[in-house]
Amino acid sequence: MVVTFIILHIYHFKLLSDIKPDMKSNLNKNGKVRNKDHRVEGWGQSSSEAIKMIISGIINKLQNVHMLDRSGTYGIAPDLYAPYYIKSTEDVSVVTHTTSEHMEDLILLSERWDGPMSVSVFTYDVDAYFTIAAIAYLCVCFEKVRINTQFHIAFPLSHSPRNSDVKDLDISCNMKLKDFLHNRTRNYEIKGLEYPHNMLRNLAIQHSKTSYIFMIDIDMVPSSSLHQEFVDFLHHHRHLPSSNDLANTVFVVPAFECSSEEFPFSKDVVISLWSYGVIRPFYIEMCKKCQKYTDYDRWRKLEEEEDLDIGYELEWRDPWEPFYIASRDVPLFDERFKQYGFNRISQACELHVAGYKFAVLNNAFLLHKGFKQPHKFHETKEEEQNRNRLLFRKFKEELKTKYPNSQQRCY
Repeated sequence: MVVTFIILHIYHFKLLSDIKPDMKSNLNKNGKVRNKDHRVEGWGQSSSEAIKMIISGIINKLQNVHMLDRSGTYGIAPDLYAPYYIKSTEDVSVVTHTTSEHMEDLILLSERWDGPMSVSVFTYDVDAYFTIAAIAYLCVCFEKVRINTQFHIAFPLSHSPRNSDVKDLDISCNMKLKDFLHNRTRNYEIKGLEYPHNMLRNLAIQHSKTSYIFMIDIDMVPSSSLHQEFVDFLHHHRHLPSSNDLANTVFVVPAFECSSEEFPFSKDVVISLWSYGVIRPFYIEMCKKCQKYTDYDRWRKLEEEEDLDIGYELEWRDPWEPFYIASRDVPLFDERFKQYGFNRISQACELHVAGYKFAVLNNAFLLHKGFKQPHKFHETKEEEQNRNRLLFRKFKEELKTKYPNSQQRCY
């Protein structure tokens, strides 16, 4: 009887998912874009011609950009592709980072987040030009990516982009990204290179065009309509006496892991699937205490409200690393943290010391694709974590000097 109920419930969940727009509406049964390589609406040319045009434009921009990050070890090229307009600066942008391996995740993310996105892509050597091809493909073949997404590129000077015949690739919207990407190396396993999460996050934040940012990982998807709901939330609270607190508050979005290939759109479905193990709190196997201070049980028990609002406020506690929406003016991430460990905790710690409040949103949530499991991580994870743990201790001592009048500490 219980098994039957679970099956019926998941079937109901699938029906709910099917009535919402997602990336499948653009794909055929084989996962390829339905559109044959005829003329692309609005472009006046075939998709392969449009992709080649964008590739050439981005390469020309890249060759004329001579900017470095603050350490002087990375070349950065902001806004290599950007929408022609932003509807309003009083808005919120998803800010995220990736390598070419995970750029495919932008397709689903762009369908679930109907608003601006600022994306930093880490690349190197010949891979840079295949990354550029991937940007062009996504912008031509997926309208939501094209109209909403800024792309920025960063590369180590020791592995600067090298010439490639990528302009001669025959790429069209009838292909998938993996059909033409040159290198599918995982972020942490690029031979001889460290993945600079925090530099990439800062690049995406600093070149976003909106007053608020939503800091997430690229392989996550938000609850349905969260973009518009948060914009409405901002407009409503602007007229309240407490409006001055908005800039000093980070709005926490509870994060979950989902084992299903279908992602729920509403909180009630998340709660139901959570009860049957299809969904669980984020990082529960990897680092339970890194997320437990979100207080998932309290979030689950909140009375149902029609509008997005603050469910409750929490005091930050080490080592909580929540995903959040906040003012674009929040303290930036410390770029010394690279590879695995402490890269997000350090920034959350600084937010606390700087006096920011942490407010959990009542109806919002994030879903990570698949369960995070310890045995699926790269071989050097422990070594990197131990190194960054020492850096974090130093970082916490430095905050005492940076915020001498603060009574808050990262304990």
